[in-house]
Amino acid sequence: MELRQIALMLALARRMAPKPEIKLEKVEAEIPRPKTEIRYEVDRTISGAGRRTLIDETGKGELSEFVVVAESPSYRIIIHVDGKEVLNATWSEINELSQELREVNAFTPVNTETGEVTGYGFNLINVKWQKSFRLEIVNTSTSSLRFKKLMAKWEVIR
Repeated sequence: MELRQIALMLALARRMAPKPEIKLEKVEAEIPRPKTEIRYEVDRTISGAGRRTLIDETGKGELSEFVVVAESPSYRIIIHVDGKEVLNATWSEINELSQELREVNAFTPVNTETGEVTGYGFNLINVKWQKSFRLEIVNTSTSSLRFKKLMAKWEVIR
């Protein structure tokens, strides 16, 4: 037998050999998608020694940005990430800290015509968490405090 005939017989035998049966099953899986949340409040008053929880989330997520502007610096920001307190500071303490970190910024808006300070602001960006996130604002004075702006944008996968 020639080599060519042997090769043809082998090829024919391979074609005629029983092929294993492969069954494919369709599996549907729900892919968690992040949900974007935005909270925007204007002229919110917190009573003396009162507190306001702005965000309280469970699940994996990320705070894109948080901005607060109040009439006075008499407030404290408390942040818990995955059950641990990571920030508990007054505006004055945050103002000092913001000199060192780019994600944290304390600022004082100024009226361009009069040059007067019009508020005491705080900006925080890019905070990620795996299990939970909580952000609270506490009025540290005994009288009511008006917050000109409270804004937060975050994504969470529940």
